[in-house]
Amino acid sequence: MAEQNIGDRIKNMRKRRELSLQKVADSLDVNRSSVMRWEKGETSKIKLPVIEKLASLFGTSPQYLLTGKERDREKEGWVGENAQELGEFCSLPLVGRVCAGNGLLAEDNVIRYEIADKKYNRKEYFYLEVSGDSMAPRLDNGDLVLIKKQSSIDSGDVGVFLIDGCDGVVKKVKYDKNYIELHSFNPYYPVRRFEGAEVQRVSVVGKVVESKRIW
Repeated sequence: MAEQNIGDRIKNMRKRRELSLQKVADSLDVNRSSVMRWEKGETSKIKLPVIEKLASLFGTSPQYLLTGKERDREKEGWVGENAQELGEFCSLPLVGRVCAGNGLLAEDNVIRYEIADKKYNRKEYFYLEVSGDSMAPRLDNGDLVLIKKQSSIDSGDVGVFLIDGCDGVVKKVKYDKNYIELHSFNPYYPVRRFEGAEVQRVSVVGKVVESKRIW
């Protein structure tokens, strides 16, 4: 029996869910002919956001559509050490939640794994989920931000910060000799300013290098 490819898996999952080609196309906002080409294997270069939407529509995982294998949680571990190769992609952990509002503890637990470009398959990269609307419209509630772990970032960068060691917030940072300011994109949220000795209350978790909307 020939090994299934991604087109076979898309076709089988679509039929299992009793979805028409047009229904899938409408759900993904693509042409019906595009779905047909995927299923026939005429193109295997399907963009990652489309893979994620297909997985959500079919009630499966992006990993399954890409590889034909479901992830094994017993073997999954922390960033980099156990990030799994998936051809041109890898899977990185989604860790806790980060508040883009008034502060929410970012817990060190893996909720699930997300597909990412293979270039991010390193120990220092992981995903966090935005909670709140202080960074809207650039980052909305539920968006995923890809974080590069680093202890400092440049003024003007968007990063994840801990305040007093426990509040994880997504903000744009501005530095001066005597203060640190954490800015929101949403004008309804005031600037948080830390002066003098107060700057020690703020520590950098990492830099936001990319964001994505699952649906």
